Amino acid sequence: MYTENQHRKIFEQVIDRMNQKNRNLLATVYLLTAEPSIWQIASARVTRDSIDFENMSLGSLKPTEYTLFAVAKDLYCGTELVSISDLANRNLLPEELFRLVCSALCIGRHGKKVLEE
Repeated sequence: MYTENQHRKIFEQVIDRMNQKNRNLLATVYLLTAEPSIWQIASARVTRDSIDFENMSLGSLKPTEYTLFAVAKDLYCGTELVSISDLANRNLLPEELFRLVCSALCIGRHGKKVLEE
């Protein structure tokens, strides 16, 4: 599941030059590329093998964008910025973004092949 064709295009371009054996990395990039505003912040900090969250300047993200960014950071870094109740809050994570989070978790467990099914 992708937010739009642009999400799919950017995600596929980015992962083509990444270590695709690292499912956690792929899942995180999937979330970071979902929103153009997030990707604009993150793109310079993503390398073939890692993501440097510590040196990202968030600027002015909308609450839903920040929540998606925080889920990506939690997934990659093991932080706990987003709680289960946050995930259940439709104001912080609308249905479409909730589905993205679920897809990212599936990528983290099974790899990018889940997007092809």
